[in-house]
Parts: sequence; structure tokens; C-alpha cells
Amino acid sequence: MDIKYIELVTQQSEYEDELTSDVYLINADLILTKTTHWSQYDTADGVREYEAGKGPIADSVSYKIPQSEFDNLQSLIFKNNFFELPEEIADYEVDDGWWFYITVATGNVVHKIGGYEADSDSEQFREIKDAVLEIYRNTLPHLKLNRGVMLSLDDFHITEDDEDYFHCKVEFCLKEIDLCIGRDVDDIIMNNQLFIANELLRNQIEWNNRVRRYVANYILTHDLQRTWGDKEYTAHELEKMLQLECIAVSKEEDEDEGSFTFTFDDDIIFKYHSTGKHEIFVDGNLKDGLNEVDIQSYGSTWP
Repeated sequence: MDIKYIELVTQQSEYEDELTSDVYLINADLILTKTTHWSQYDTADGVREYEAGKGPIADSVSYKIPQSEFDNLQSLIFKNNFFELPEEIADYEVDDGWWFYITVATGNVVHKIGGYEADSDSEQFREIKDAVLEIYRNTLPHLKLNRGVMLSLDDFHITEDDEDYFHCKVEFCLKEIDLCIGRDVDDIIMNNQLFIANELLRNQIEWNNRVRRYVANYILTHDLQRTWGDKEYTAHELEKMLQLECIAVSKEEDEDEGSFTFTFDDDIIFKYHSTGKHEIFVDGNLKDGLNEVDIQSYGSTWP
């Protein structure tokens, strides 16, 4: 019985948070594709808009694997009697944790098993799951070289109204934004800026979630939230309202670590309370994370 494909889906659940799920698909043509999907919550009660592995694609990479790795994985599936394992290994009502699902297809059979913390409830499941992830980890050195988001200086251009930065339009978590790097720097600093920009893109889901949580927490803890009507926004709702416009990367000669700034348009949050333009700036670096929030209002009048 020949296997057509093996699919591993992983998803972590965090109450009142934006989620992603990862799909690792290995087919008989020896192509491994890892796809990251958005899996956003619909309400504060934790109702997801998308099932694991079914939401809009945030990132996808593919790579050719050796025949030997596919053969070893196929042998492992049969050794662990995969097609005899129950479909629901575990099914607990929980708000936090990991869900794992494995699907294996042959010529006429498609068998899917898994559930909450399935790898801890079944040693057979865990062995197959770990083998898929190990194949993926073995491809990482190549994936880093072949990911479409890797940028070079040739991808950036000069704009007439900005003498300090080069600009590039990129897609960041399904939204087109302006990515900027500092001009008039030497080659070492320029390469450092490009490294930071590519790291932010490569880990865009993590940084997107971190920055939005950071801003929402700042607004709430500094009592900056305004209430209108009968509605008061939660941290989760504030995170979703933020509109990312730009990421700027820079490095000074005396800096050990280059820095970056996320710029959000926050007119939606304040539109009932003032006129004019509002922006939120979030500063940080790759080593220390996020360190400052600055909210600016331009030509605003508060009622």
C-alpha cells in the first residue's frame, strides 16, 4: 500500500488571541510544504473564524526532500499501525494548549487522527509527528535561502519626500505596508539593517502579535482608552483595530543592536473623540524586544 501524502496540522489555542496553525504536507513527489494559516477568533468568547489549517495563508514554503526520508516516514507509519489508531485520540474542552492532527492518504483510504495534546496521549502518534517535524527541521538551512520574502538592497527605492530612508512595499501578515531602511550608511550597517528587516518578515506572525499586544496593554494600563456609547473595547478588540502602515529599520554606528519602529494608524480607535491624524509608534530591537510606545496626534481637537 503506497502512501500519497502525509499531513501534520498543529495549532496552539490561546484564549482571546489571534492564532495561527501550521500545516506540514509531504507528498509522494517528495515535496514538503509548510503553510501557516491565520485562525482568528470571532468573538471574545473564543469562537474561531477558521478551523485549524483552513484560514487565509500567512506564509508558505516548499522544499524537495530525499527519497530516504520519505521512505523512513512511510515505514514508521506502518510500524505504528497508523490506520488502526482511533480518530479522536483526545478531545478535551480547554482554552489553552496544543492540538495535533495527522492525515495519511493512500490510493483509496484517507485516515485522520488527533486531538488536544494528542502527542502526549499516544506514543505512536508522537513518533510519527516528531518524524515529520524532524524532516522539516532538516530542510531549514535550505528554506532560509529560498523563502520569497528575503530582501536585498535592490528591492528598495528612493522617494522624493524622504531623504533618510530607502522604501519597499511588502506584504506583512496579509497587508501591504511600507518597509524602510536607513540611507547614507556604510555596507556593514546596511547589511545589518537588511538582516533585521528580513528577520521581521521571516517571523512576521510572531512580531505582529507581540506588537499588537504591547500597544493594547499600553493603552489599557495608561488609561488612554475612551468609552463611547455603551461600548468599551477589550485588549483583543484593540489589537484587531490597529492598522499597520510602516516598519522602519535603522542602526547608528554606536548601537550594538539595530532598532525598528512599527507605525500604526490609530484613527479608528480615536475617531469618536478627536479630529486630525493619529499615529502609534512602537520601538524595539531583535535582542531586547519592544521597549516604547509613543502616540502622536497631529492637528487634533478633543471634544
